[in-house]
Amino acid sequence: MQVLQEVYSLRLLFQICLFFSSQNFSIFLVLQDVYYKMGSKDNWKAIGYEFSNGLTQEDYDRQKALNQAKQLERDNELDRVHEATALLSQSKFKEAKSTDDTHPYLVAKNVKNHGLKIDEKNNLLMPLQDSEGKHWSNQKINVNFKGFEKHAKKEGNFFIIGEQNLDKTQEMIIVEGYSTGATIHEATGKTVIVAVDSGNLLAVTQALDTKYPNSTILLAADNDKRLELKGKINVGYLKAFEAARNTGRNLTYPSFSNEEIKTNHSDFNDLAKTKGLKEVKRIIENSLEKSKILQQRARELQKEQNQTNQKVRKKEVVRSVSIGR
Repeated sequence: MQVLQEVYSLRLLFQICLFFSSQNFSIFLVLQDVYYKMGSKDNWKAIGYEFSNGLTQEDYDRQKALNQAKQLERDNELDRVHEATALLSQSKFKEAKSTDDTHPYLVAKNVKNHGLKIDEKNNLLMPLQDSEGKHWSNQKINVNFKGFEKHAKKEGNFFIIGEQNLDKTQEMIIVEGYSTGATIHEATGKTVIVAVDSGNLLAVTQALDTKYPNSTILLAADNDKRLELKGKINVGYLKAFEAARNTGRNLTYPSFSNEEIKTNHSDFNDLAKTKGLKEVKRIIENSLEKSKILQQRARELQKEQNQTNQKVRKKEVVRSVSIGR
């Protein structure tokens, strides 16, 4: 205990880890990985350290390569599971029945059906695809229930409401859930991307930002102020803000009165219930216009930067030629 109490730095901690893990190579590799994932930036230089159990640098390299091979094998197995689940999901959606706007969930949210089907348990099925159009999974939706296919790939996948061919649209709005997306589409007629949940907003936004750099992409965030009043994190807003910040895209969100916040109002579907679709349309269209202005300004700045870089390169070429003479 006295020794541990004197450990005040990660560097010293790592040295201790080296000592205790010298008897077990796998433990050493795990500890090393954890150390670097903690954000440390120390540079280490080998000075002839010898493992007490006789292991050499070659042994270390061999074990490291073995661990990497095992990780690759696990990744490949996960890919195979995802592919198998994708085929199952595609089959389930193909066999599912069509439905209208009278499903209990749609009635409760006061939105229409935009391409959903129902399974044998009367759950709505929402197919999730990637930016290349591959159908990977289905989200199951019902009143007070949402779920996914077991072992399905979710990260970066989404559902489209409106124009299905994203190459044909210059504007897209990214939201968390179906009811929010349906509300915004019905209010504006715009193409909406349903990312399923807040944890998937960043991956979806990055995928679409990469594939459609010239399109106007707007994040329409949830805004659950009730969580903040309880001292908790407003996760929906925070995740949308993170996605917007990481891609340079614009963000909008609904605002509510204190009374509305107390009754769990948090998204654009809730806003439509209290203020109507016209208010939703006003907010979204104003935000899209601001997004276009910001995007145009960003392009102009990039163009100016490119021109400056070209001038600098030309001067460097001229200088090099002059020196050569």
